[in-house]
Amino acid sequence: MATRESQGLQIALIVFVLITVALAVTSYLYFRKSEEKIKEAVAARQAENQAKQTSTQAIFQVQALKAMVGWGEADLDNMPGMDQQMQEIIAAFKEDMQMYGEGLPDEDRNYRNLPRNMETAIRERNANLVEANVREQTLIVDKQNVEDREIKRADAAETAAKTDSDKYITERQEFVNYKQTMKADFDKMVADNEQVVDRYKTEQTKLTNEKSTLAKEVGTLTNLLSGARERLEQLRTTNFETPDGRVTWVNQGSRVVWINVGMADGLRPQTTFAVYDRDEAGVMKPERKGAIEVIRVLDQHLAEANILEDDLKNPILPGDVIHSPAWRPGRRVHFALAGFMDIDGDGESDRDLLRNLITMSGGVIDSEVHDDGQRTGALTNNTRYLIRGERPSETSGPAAIQGYSQMDRDAKNMSVETINLDEFLTYIGWKGEVRTVQLGSGARSDDFKATPAGGVNRQSTGATSEVFRSRQPPARGANGAFP
Repeated sequence: MATRESQGLQIALIVFVLITVALAVTSYLYFRKSEEKIKEAVAARQAENQAKQTSTQAIFQVQALKAMVGWGEADLDNMPGMDQQMQEIIAAFKEDMQMYGEGLPDEDRNYRNLPRNMETAIRERNANLVEANVREQTLIVDKQNVEDREIKRADAAETAAKTDSDKYITERQEFVNYKQTMKADFDKMVADNEQVVDRYKTEQTKLTNEKSTLAKEVGTLTNLLSGARERLEQLRTTNFETPDGRVTWVNQGSRVVWINVGMADGLRPQTTFAVYDRDEAGVMKPERKGAIEVIRVLDQHLAEANILEDDLKNPILPGDVIHSPAWRPGRRVHFALAGFMDIDGDGESDRDLLRNLITMSGGVIDSEVHDDGQRTGALTNNTRYLIRGERPSETSGPAAIQGYSQMDRDAKNMSVETINLDEFLTYIGWKGEVRTVQLGSGARSDDFKATPAGGVNRQSTGATSEVFRSRQPPARGANGAFP
């Protein structure tokens, strides 16, 4: 009996020791995992603080740039987080305002109001120049009046001399005295006239110097105004070479990608994008690596798109950037159209297809020169691009040539960027459908349209080109967008 109890105690002791060891190992693993999670939380908090600091610095820099171009207010002397480049930009801005912003209140000193202030100064200089010309004409008239008056006095003296000559014998002495008086008066008159002429020459020299000085000032202000416009154009064009979004997921089997823009960015289906390598800093100069078309908007910042074009040697990968000049997140891009728009190379106008490509991407057409030369709408300060098609030929008529040339001049005067039709289609990632003609019993009469005797008719019919067809999203299988 005692032996059995001893064995029971031994077994209980062994079980207790095993449980104790298991608890010790479990506790060690738990506390080690806890320490790792604490370190990860600290690292995440540091990364979050760094991101907030970077975001705050970027916001302050944007506020400073907006204040410089007149679209906001900011205390440039107390802007935290400015790097060396922004400090140099602010210093240059203050120097420009000190040199060319004379007469402007402090709150109006910016690059937006600077050209208007220069224009006012030029007008004041022109008014002073007109006033100087008026004074010069007045002096000329006064001189002519003096000369006429002295001529009349000389004529009167000669008449008096002729009358007195009849009385020469009896009144000789009186005549001599009178002649001496007349001579003295004449000498005085000549001296006075010489003084008037000297004053006139002095005033004329002064006016000539003032005109030369004003002409130099007008030239200087004109150069400054041109420089200010160039700097404003540089600030304006810089913002349009950045990516619109990125590819976040790729399924090459289903030819489907996801991108990080969606409903909150104003994205709509059938919008097309060009795809560029993730390491490209700009997106309108390097060669694109592919093209995609949005088929579904899934979330606030998520959309699904079909791959329209890519290269197996350089496939589309997660992290690649996307861009379209016809679409901007949260805003509408404005366009103008001019020239003959032939997208598919069939010799017929595809202007309606181009309009659809722009409007489907959320763009706006401000002005347009039609194929017959008629112009609708007008360029505005918001017009971003002028899309130029083929220049009208002599057979198109003088109205078409004149309308095309006038639109081109207006775009240059208003600093509207000009791109040709092929560049626009490349930038938006558009790829035309390959047109096939079926022969035999299944042939269609529309595929064998006759060509006019005088050549290809380039007059727009107002109908949508056959190249444009509504697209439907592909069916998703086991390897679709949602595996």
